[in-house]
Amino acid sequence: MIVRSYWLCGSERDPRSREIENIPGAEGPARIGLALERLLAGLDTLGVNRATALDVVKAVALDSVPPNRLRAYRLLAAEDAGEIVTGDIAKAMGLPTITTRRVLEDLTAYGLIERLPQGKGKPDKWTRSPWE
Repeated sequence: MIVRSYWLCGSERDPRSREIENIPGAEGPARIGLALERLLAGLDTLGVNRATALDVVKAVALDSVPPNRLRAYRLLAAEDAGEIVTGDIAKAMGLPTITTRRVLEDLTAYGLIERLPQGKGKPDKWTRSPWE
């Protein structure tokens, strides 16, 4: 899995409708990206094996992701996940469907997953983005 720092930030939603209104710009994600790069440089300076250093940086990056977002992403990023309906993801996460849908919408807004609408009255399916 490629660690993309921009998905650590939250999207801004309308307080009443809960629709996504804005996806923050690059300043915040650039800061965490720089911090992760500095961590890697520090581990290199200390003589830590490169593979171990990269594992540490990845762990720190993933520990910075909101837990529900990370859980949903991991479900969809699993090798054999394929397309999963919203309700099944919610059940696996132990969350209400509406909460799960908001998490999935955030991941979609950042381009990490894709929503596959099935038509009016049918649940959406979700899958990881092809570039992932």
